[in-house]
Amino acid sequence: MLETVREHATERSRADGALEELRNRHAERFLGLALSAESELARPGQAGWFDRLELDFDNIRAALDRLLSSGRAEDALKAISALERYWRAYAHVTEARRWLTQGLAESGDVAADVRALSLRSAGHMAMGQSDWDGAAPLLEEAITLFHECGLGYDEVVALSYLSFVALRQDENQRAESLGERALEVARSLRDEQTLAFALMALADVDWVRGEYERAYARYDEAVTLSRATNDPLLVVDAVYNFGMAAYHAGDVDRGRESFEEALQLARELREAPHLAAAQFMLALLDILAGDATGARERALESFDLYSELEDDRSCARCLVIVAAATAAAGSSEDAARLLGAADSLRKEQQLDSFERAVLERAAGDLEAQFTEIELVELKAQGAKAEHGALLREVVSAGSQE
Repeated sequence: MLETVREHATERSRADGALEELRNRHAERFLGLALSAESELARPGQAGWFDRLELDFDNIRAALDRLLSSGRAEDALKAISALERYWRAYAHVTEARRWLTQGLAESGDVAADVRALSLRSAGHMAMGQSDWDGAAPLLEEAITLFHECGLGYDEVVALSYLSFVALRQDENQRAESLGERALEVARSLRDEQTLAFALMALADVDWVRGEYERAYARYDEAVTLSRATNDPLLVVDAVYNFGMAAYHAGDVDRGRESFEEALQLARELREAPHLAAAQFMLALLDILAGDATGARERALESFDLYSELEDDRSCARCLVIVAAATAAAGSSEDAARLLGAADSLRKEQQLDSFERAVLERAAGDLEAQFTEIELVELKAQGAKAEHGALLREVVSAGSQE
């Protein structure tokens, strides 16, 4: 609607005393849309629903604002949680976290199942930004509430998420315990989708511990189960995780095949987190195979997606790959500056196995070309720069060369 027409209609409605009723009806309309979307986003036609929700994004925002401002926090939380897949797919993670935080703060005596779903959604959003410390307490409370409510499927999903978080916090024993709990509940439910989640949680623990054959077997079963559920997003998750197990086992061909399939499925769904993750892993395989050009192109797309998700930790990994590709092209100073930018984004966190694998190849060349003081200065320049602008500058310079 044109802004001038909108303003005129608003004033007329206010003068007629109909504005509040219209806003309430509007909120009801888009609350209903959100609740209808929840089940549709878990079916093959979900791409069309993603598009529909994106077109109505401002209406959804207005409806949530109306629900919260009129004391209907429980309904607002239902809508926000129902759109969990949408928030992540279109990289609206920060906004979703803000809505959930506000809704939970104003919810009062909200029903336990509604609070549990909201907590799990908030935890999952935090995971999408590598905020493991923020995700853990949200998921822990959600698990307790799901168990009390007898919501087995939701409990398994939350247990699986928390198991993944525990691995990222180097709590492998706790991750295994959570995965085993998830598997126990899943087997009691006799549900394929639930079992796939639990198997992937334990498979994650297996590959972290180097037990690749067991990880393969569990991921393989999860892929088979997920394909049977007809849930495209679950298939992407299972296929991508199978690729991760293959990568860590040194089976590059199987890993690449899985990441390529995950990438294709994520593109069809237009689902940002898996698209970014699959492109990153393919970029990693490219740089390790000596394909600097392919690695840089993939890492750039992944960086852009992670930037939209506001996941600084994952952006840092992408910059490491672009730095290695830049060094391979002979632009050592730019490569050093990119590594400094990556250090800034990584903050106090340690290098992970992906970054170490790349730096083992690139760091030696840089150390041979620069003194320690020169390298520190170049990295400091990169750390002070705006990361996106620095990346565009380096890419532009590389294209001109």
